[in-house]
Amino acid sequence: MNLVYPIRKRLKLRLIGCSTCSKSFLWLIVFCITLTACNGSKAYYKRGFKLENQGLIDEAAASYYGALQRNRNNIEAKVGLKNTGQTVLNKKLEAFTKSRSLDQKREGVYSFIRAQDYQAKIKKIGVTLEIPSYFESDYAEITQSYLLDLYNEGTELLDKGQFTAAELKFKEIGKFDSNYKDSGVLKNLAYLEPLYKKALEHLENKKFRSAYSDFDKIIDRDPNFKEAQDLKDQSLELGIITLAVVGFENGTNRSGLDKKVTAYALDALTSINDPFLKVIDRENFDLIIGEQQLGMSGVIDEETAVTAGNLIGAKTLLTGTVLTYGSNEGRLQKTALTGYESYKVKKLNKETNKNYYETKYRTTNYTKYQKKNTVNVSFQYKITSLETGEVIKSRIIEDRMEDVMVYGMYDGDHSNLYPSRAGGAVNTNRNSKNELDRLLNGKKTISSTEELSTDLMKDLSYKLSSDIGSFIKTQVK
Repeated sequence: MNLVYPIRKRLKLRLIGCSTCSKSFLWLIVFCITLTACNGSKAYYKRGFKLENQGLIDEAAASYYGALQRNRNNIEAKVGLKNTGQTVLNKKLEAFTKSRSLDQKREGVYSFIRAQDYQAKIKKIGVTLEIPSYFESDYAEITQSYLLDLYNEGTELLDKGQFTAAELKFKEIGKFDSNYKDSGVLKNLAYLEPLYKKALEHLENKKFRSAYSDFDKIIDRDPNFKEAQDLKDQSLELGIITLAVVGFENGTNRSGLDKKVTAYALDALTSINDPFLKVIDRENFDLIIGEQQLGMSGVIDEETAVTAGNLIGAKTLLTGTVLTYGSNEGRLQKTALTGYESYKVKKLNKETNKNYYETKYRTTNYTKYQKKNTVNVSFQYKITSLETGEVIKSRIIEDRMEDVMVYGMYDGDHSNLYPSRAGGAVNTNRNSKNELDRLLNGKKTISSTEELSTDLMKDLSYKLSSDIGSFIKTQVK
């Protein structure tokens, strides 16, 4: 670093007024990085050389490797890594030979793989290490024997019903040879069989969502596995909740709210991504209302609810009432405020006989406008079982929405306008000036109460759909 800093300092002086300063500076950055890397590479090489002389070969090889990471052209480090790296590799090959002679197949296989990985790692840095060719044939022989052992162990575990352990055996075979005998089929069987059994238990215990999910996983792995597809369909058919939505009632004096809430509620409900929820379409809503006169009085008794359910094949009925609606179209408030306009006055400095400008302030006026529109809505919904006539969920949802418009108007140059202090003097504080500028650049548009009402209906409808979505999950496990 002692060499780098003076160069950077000299270049900094040279760049002043130089048209090619950018290229020169980039060149210097590259030069400095290269110089630092070279210095680092030399340090690693010296440490490796010292470790090698001490007989610490593994550590020396690691240091030589570090040197070449920093500078691939360090010839001394390459020579050092060629020698020490080959010694490290030979030790790994010796471990392979020993494991093979002791018939330790797994250790032998992975010992050779570690040797190959080390050879590949060193090659990436520009140094080639040698593995004698006869090791390859020895490795192929022991690998085949090891795979056969894994296969036999896996099939034995399958026979015992130990599927998880069996799957691990076949997975390991796949790392070496994905086409080894029928190991791929057996691996799938080891994974699918316990999952299939678990799915059947869920179905038997009426946990239809869990059964559906497990059968779906099975089909994803093997679409033709046993009766998984039929049983998945059966889980859905048995667990699905059909929700008929009757138009909401309007309990307010504002016309059209019932239809508006119903439309947004339907839109939100149909967006719920749950296979176990089916929302009845509008044609069937009319059928319920026309045939059973539901939703007209707000009263759904057990008899009419069950009859309606039988009529359209629904399990649940969603009804609701808009309880309150309020909107306030705010009045545009206009407030005249006193400010100060800055201007320059030319003056003569008698001592230097030179002109200068002094900032002066004069009172002026600007106007602040503000308006706030608000809307609030509340509605109650009920979910009634069409199998029992019982109200199984009821909740009141309410919310409000507002929009505010605040801005200032000034006929002059905004940059020269300053606010006044409480006592009437000019306020040149930076924060106060920034606040005034924000006012002068404030929003000059505001959402109408109708627009707010629409947005609020959407929000409330999605709160409703979130509620219903959670409810369906509690009903179908």
